[in-house]
Amino acid sequence: MGMKIMGQDKYKHIVVSFALTLFCYWVFGVIAGSALLAFLIGVAKEVYDYNDYGVFDHWDILANTFGIASAVSLLYLTV
Repeated sequence: MGMKIMGQDKYKHIVVSFALTLFCYWVFGVIAGSALLAFLIGVAKEVYDYNDYGVFDHWDILANTFGIASAVSLLYLTV
């Protein structure tokens, strides 16, 4: 049921943003900077989509933000 409401694409955005945030933390060791970098990469991807396909999906940004927030929460619980 959830897949019909949100669409598989949004789940991919959540997972990739989550993993990207953790990877950035592994590389740089700074939680806030890692979250910001992951967010900016997500926005850059949407700008690319807009320039290439004519679509900027705000819901993708929201899904990215959810993935980033989840990763940040995990980092604060474990670090």
